Amino acid sequence: MKFKKISQKEQLVSNWSGGTTKQLFIFPENEVLANKAFDYRISSASIEIESSDFTPFPNHRRILMILKGELEIDHKGHYSKLLQPYQTDTFQGNWETSSNGKVVDFNLIFKPELDGELNVLQIDKNPLQINADTNLQFYGFYILEGSFAFQNDSSENRTVTEGELIILEQIEFQNSFQISGIGKLIEIKIKNRL
Repeated sequence: MKFKKISQKEQLVSNWSGGTTKQLFIFPENEVLANKAFDYRISSASIEIESSDFTPFPNHRRILMILKGELEIDHKGHYSKLLQPYQTDTFQGNWETSSNGKVVDFNLIFKPELDGELNVLQIDKNPLQINADTNLQFYGFYILEGSFAFQNDSSENRTVTEGELIILEQIEFQNSFQISGIGKLIEIKIKNRL
């Protein structure tokens, strides 16, 4: 198993109609967002106006997590939902979606043959030991607060800080790793849908 770190300066920042978005990772890595032909994309966006419309992503599903603020999300013809920090909503990318509220969010967008999962982890004093899942297409962590050291069973060590992404690559059977530090991070998993 190897670690790949995506620093803040490597993240692509762009404007959209309601604020800014920061692309943390897209796969295939040479894919362009505008083509909407990617397998999956991980990003964080700020919604800086009170009411906004979401960009449609046909042939994709989305998981939206609020990081700061409160958002009333409305999927026309489906449902509305109030989201507070670290709450998620999973929905179809082609739904007509609008929102009310100024927030910072975290987005995972993926093709329908994939499944995604976002989990917020709080680590205090004790290191977290994790056995890596070999069935994942993508396994990574986005640092929300603090600084963390990731160490694999080959003694490779990587330090990541707030706003950075770390990706686990070449996971093999019975690989494990340890996370030490103090703070909060998002665990990101993508796998083939059963």
